[in-house]
Amino acid sequence: MTYGLIAAVFLVLLLLRTPLFIALGAASAMCFSLIKPEPFTGLMAQQMYFITEKGELLAIPFFVLAASLMTHGKSAKRVTEFVGAAVRWLPGGLALATIVSCVLFAAMCGLTPTAVVAVGALMLPGLVGAGYPERFSLGLVTSSGSLGILVPPSLVVLVFVVVATSSVQGYNQAAQEVAVMRMQEQAERAAETAAARDAEQQDPAAEFMPAWAADVHEDLETPEAAQTSKEQQPAAPQPPRPEPKTDVNLKNAFVAGVMPVLLIATLFSAYAVITGLRSGARRERFSLPELARTARRGVLALVLPALVIAVILTGRMTVIQAAALAAVYAFILEVFLYRAVRLRDLPAVVREAGVMTGMILIILAVTMAFNYYLANELIIIDLTDWIQSHFHSRLGFLIAVNILLLFLGCLMDILSAVFVTVPLLLPAALQLGIDPIHFGVIFLINFEIGYLTPPIGVNLFTAGAVFKKDLVEVSRSVLPFLGLLLAALALVTYFPGISLWLVRALGG
Repeated sequence: MTYGLIAAVFLVLLLLRTPLFIALGAASAMCFSLIKPEPFTGLMAQQMYFITEKGELLAIPFFVLAASLMTHGKSAKRVTEFVGAAVRWLPGGLALATIVSCVLFAAMCGLTPTAVVAVGALMLPGLVGAGYPERFSLGLVTSSGSLGILVPPSLVVLVFVVVATSSVQGYNQAAQEVAVMRMQEQAERAAETAAARDAEQQDPAAEFMPAWAADVHEDLETPEAAQTSKEQQPAAPQPPRPEPKTDVNLKNAFVAGVMPVLLIATLFSAYAVITGLRSGARRERFSLPELARTARRGVLALVLPALVIAVILTGRMTVIQAAALAAVYAFILEVFLYRAVRLRDLPAVVREAGVMTGMILIILAVTMAFNYYLANELIIIDLTDWIQSHFHSRLGFLIAVNILLLFLGCLMDILSAVFVTVPLLLPAALQLGIDPIHFGVIFLINFEIGYLTPPIGVNLFTAGAVFKKDLVEVSRSVLPFLGLLLAALALVTYFPGISLWLVRALGG
């Protein structure tokens, strides 16, 4: 009854569009006040202190600042011009340029709605003017930006890694407590069984029984009595529950997203080429001088994601150092080279980045408190045991998870989903032998789809507001792309090598 009340309060707050940290904080506070009385404010302060010890979190403010600078600058326009000059001459070339530009800019700024606004506003009129169907063009610019969340430097991947690591550590702590409790219970049962057996062996007639009669008495012991005696033997202590793999490091998570993004981009590109050929869309001539001119203007913006990926994969920098490098690079690029962000605009840019960083960190602190409750009350152990008893194959579990996440993607944004569902689902996935990096890629693809599904699909509302279209029209335009994303999700789920091959090839 109490858990039902807590869940109802949490869902009502979410439906009322209450900020997630308030909804999750209220649910956590109710857990600690109604079920296990503990001072919630002190626990929150403790969890806030604990997250300061997580070095990966230092990368968040740097990546957010870099994204804010790139969003306010001219990078989107320059990248779009360069990519367009490179591929517009191909069949479906302008649509291909839209896909590549959206992916690159979403990766640079870390937010897919920003790619819809910055790149979509530039490309949609050109697509329609070149002869592409308006519905296809609208769906293309709305859908393509969602691919960027798997491309480094992705803020969503970083948050997933931090939450995943914390949840697995909490599960391991709870599993150790369960192992100790079970060994103590087995020891107590063994002691009780031994005491009962000793009491039965103290036969009052044994004092008056001759030695030869005692031997006969033992020989005449019935099979039923022997079986009962065998059952009373203390059970062998069960080994402790094995700790699942906890190597959810950021480098592997970044690398794992490369192949799935290429797969989805290839599916989108094939559809774009077929549509361009069917509609007779206009193709432009290849111009080497224009390519050289736009390359000089846009290559510096393209260097940012390539630089971050290179220094992380080669091990020359940690993720924190790479994030700091990204922020410094974006500052120099937009302020001094492009001169798109003036010095007097910097306080507003930094304030915007600070608000975003504070929002993420306060939600993370509340999530840590919720994880503490799940681990301390052994709820996560019970949930994992229940899942293992009902799902006897990895594929069956992953199909069920996909259905659940597709449903949640209609109701929650991606960061909220990471904070709420990863602590509940990841430990069970690990106990079933599913690689945590593979699970993370599946999780993120599901919520790429969530960006395009009503009623919460952020990209749908963003596109509707920018292009002055109603929600129904935008939703209809993305249906073919949703089908392609679902096909890619099925392939990545069934073939783990799509996400793990490059990780293993690089020694991850």
